[in-house]
Amino acid sequence: MASVKLFFETFTDSDISEHKIIRLKSGIQFKMKDGWTQPFSAIIDTGAHTSVIPLSIWKEIAYTKQGKHKIFGLSKKEECSLIGELAQVSLILIDDEASQTKELNAIAFLAETDQIPVILGFKGLLEHLRVAFDYQNELAYADDKHSQSGI
Repeated sequence: MASVKLFFETFTDSDISEHKIIRLKSGIQFKMKDGWTQPFSAIIDTGAHTSVIPLSIWKEIAYTKQGKHKIFGLSKKEECSLIGELAQVSLILIDDEASQTKELNAIAFLAETDQIPVILGFKGLLEHLRVAFDYQNELAYADDKHSQSGI
């Protein structure tokens, strides 16, 4: 499996006093019944146990439902929850140099809204990849954790 380059998204948010927000991101494609979706940008969230897919994306992909589920973010307040389905999906991480991971099967939360980004979490995905990043030097990659490559 090739090493896939990840990238950083850096921006300021005036709602939190203009502090810099940094996100580690990857290109991603989901398996459809016949072929693959267009590339999407996804946030790599090492604090997320499950990946999250917005409504407009998962409506187009192949998946196997696992049952209804509710997820919470940092707050356990009911008004901060999202209801949807847990499902098994197939995906690949990609970069702009035509590198890609092997096909990965992940458990993902299929959100009933488009008001959230694609989030890549641990279950079935990050637990199988080695992710390394060096923000100071703008270097980041993901690869099979048995690979011998480095930054």
